[in-house]
Amino acid sequence: MRLFTGIALAPAVTEKISVALEELRPTAHINWTPPENLHITCKFIGAWHEDRLEDLRTALSTIAPAGPLQFASRDSDSFPILIIRTHFSRACRPERRS
Repeated sequence: MRLFTGIALAPAVTEKISVALEELRPTAHINWTPPENLHITCKFIGAWHEDRLEDLRTALSTIAPAGPLQFASRDSDSFPILIIRTHFSRACRPERRS
């Protein structure tokens, strides 16, 4: 089993992305991710043995919820997903120890 940690998108955000995807789908004949599967990946964990799944659930349950997160795009020509990915890849990195 391959695992990752991620943040679910608010239903209103998923709906807006879904509308945008409907406009984009005809422009590229690719396999599009269904809007209900969209999320922000924080950390790709990789292969994980199913018999250790409860250990991971227990460890993740100790993380306190942070509450809603807000994102903004600086201009209408930017691609917000790239901005979100950049911010989260920085925010989700473990601190380096000296």
